[in-house]
Amino acid sequence: MSPLAPAKIKEIISLTPDNTVSEAMDLFKKNNIRSLPVVRADGKFMGILGLRHVLLKLLPASVTMED
Repeated sequence: MSPLAPAKIKEIISLTPDNTVSEAMDLFKKNNIRSLPVVRADGKFMGILGLRHVLLKLLPASVTMED
């Protein structure tokens, strides 16, 4: 067995380009994660949607986020 086997991700949680922001927010909360890969139906990777990106688009410019 490879020494990395215990760290292997068994299930990748992802979005498709057709998912809504609301669905993404549900996945962030349910899985306690901050980013999700966006993958087309044919398996092609399209990019990453991050919670920070969503919040920056939704919050007014006067609100700041600290890590």
